[in-house]
Amino acid sequence: MSKITVRPAESADLAPVAAIYADAVHTSVATFDIEEPPPAYWQAKLDSTAVGDHFLVACDENTVLGFAYSGVFRSRPAYGRTREASIYLAPAASGRGLGTRLFCALLDLLRKDQVHLVVSVVAQPNRPAMPFTASSDSLRWGHSTRSASSSGATSAQHGSNCV
Repeated sequence: MSKITVRPAESADLAPVAAIYADAVHTSVATFDIEEPPPAYWQAKLDSTAVGDHFLVACDENTVLGFAYSGVFRSRPAYGRTREASIYLAPAASGRGLGTRLFCALLDLLRKDQVHLVVSVVAQPNRPAMPFTASSDSLRWGHSTRSASSSGATSAQHGSNCV
């Protein structure tokens, strides 16, 4: 069994990250996107040096199995210590606790940045995310039944207090 590591993303990770995201775009409503973002989108996330912006990958030797990133929640100054977090896994990596490992590593970095609130939107149905979103570290804020347009999917906003 190979050792899985969580580490900061590197340039070489951008193609597999984009492939994982593209799969989610085309097979689910999790991304809330209808098209794959261009490579510059991922490069900008990698290049960001803003406090609270992080980009992590989970790897099994040289294979990227999933990724997590945090970024601006809203551009208004009052949200300066609030970040939005996203986690995506390759389909074969689902159900192995990697999402939780990525999120915990991301939360550790955000605590060091003195971020006090992390917001995520979790599209439903999302059976692999259910144990995570039901955990004590995750607080359900709200539930929307029409967030993903014609797909019939729902979303729930979750917040994690970093303090």
